[in-house]
Amino acid sequence: MAPERIHVSLDPLGAREAAVFVSSALLVSHGVRGDSTAIARLSKPRAWLLVSGKRVRHLRPDMDSSLGWVRAVITGNRRLGGAILSDLDLGAFRDCEAICFHGAARALAIPLGSLRECVLLAYSSGSPVSVGCRAEYPLGPLPVHLGPVIGNVLLDRFSSGLQLLSRPG
Repeated sequence: MAPERIHVSLDPLGAREAAVFVSSALLVSHGVRGDSTAIARLSKPRAWLLVSGKRVRHLRPDMDSSLGWVRAVITGNRRLGGAILSDLDLGAFRDCEAICFHGAARALAIPLGSLRECVLLAYSSGSPVSVGCRAEYPLGPLPVHLGPVIGNVLLDRFSSGLQLLSRPG
């Protein structure tokens, strides 16, 4: 069974970037990833947007719909399956395997071996915040809000028994 995925943006995102982050973390071509959760740090309001793939309702892949969805959750619509948290303690995920994606020039790729029941995928434009990362991958020029695309590809490959993507050269 594939581990639960928890995608966390450590950088503050605007509503538009949060919509892309949530969509790229949760949506697949045929629906919603029920084994995934997206947590986006918002710039306005200064809070965290929490969305569980098991509970999300009416999230659509197009930008206008997903942006409207995020704005509705921010203004208090609880029927959509999202929640706004004023504070988030990343220590609550200490039992998860942590994989960091960041914009730092160097990154150490460590073989994952077998994964625990949940995987925390943390995304940051700078060097990774200390969340106990076992594996780190560079995002390069990719914006943080698109990071879950890369994280999901890597974990899908790993869960299918395929080799993780290796660096050229």
